[in-house]
Order: sequence, then structure tokens, then C-alpha cells
Amino acid sequence: MADLTGQSRCKLRSAEKPPGQWKKLLFLCAIPASPVTRISPNPFKDKLEIGLYIPESERVVIKLTDLFGRSVVQENGQASKGFSTYVMSKVQQLMPGMYVLTVSAGEQVNSFKIMKQR
Repeated sequence: MADLTGQSRCKLRSAEKPPGQWKKLLFLCAIPASPVTRISPNPFKDKLEIGLYIPESERVVIKLTDLFGRSVVQENGQASKGFSTYVMSKVQQLMPGMYVLTVSAGEQVNSFKIMKQR
């Protein structure tokens, strides 16, 4: 699970006695979390909103591909630092079905399955 600082939270098992009991320990891992905070609605019809948290201003590429790997929509932009919402409105003409949403922000690339409704 990712927190809002862009770090991942982890849980460790306690080494204390009695064995088998869990103690809640949280620490920050070195694995960066996804810049995507929200995708809605999913399934979508005529527009798709993507919530982002970008720690530093950087170039963002949002791409939709079909299940054959063909790019059907791609939008590029510069995201400013902090939280933002990007609305994809070019999805109206897509056929209903499954798609893969890929968001690239800086060196991070994250992919999500999404569904287009009639």
C-alpha cells in the first residue's frame, strides 16, 4: 500500500514471543509508489479521469492500448508538482472492451486494466 509521500508501507512479523502473533510495524521502503492515485470511473463510457501525485514537475505520457498492444489513444503533457487530475475525453470513440492504461511520469511506468462500457 502506498502513502501520499510516494513511498510504500510494509508490515513486518514480530520476532517476540509468543510465536505466531503479529505486531504492527510500519516502515518506509525504498520502492517508489505509483504516481497514479485514482482512475475513475472504471468501467468508463465517454471520459476517463486520472488522478496523479507528482513529487516534482515532469513530463507525463498517458497511453491506452488494446489487448493486442496497439496504441489507440496517447496524450502527452507536463505535470506540475503535487496533486492533479487529468481528463481523457478522446475515449468516446473507442469500442467497448478491455484496455491497458499506461502512465509514464519521469522514469516510472505503471499500467492498469480498464474497461470501456457501451
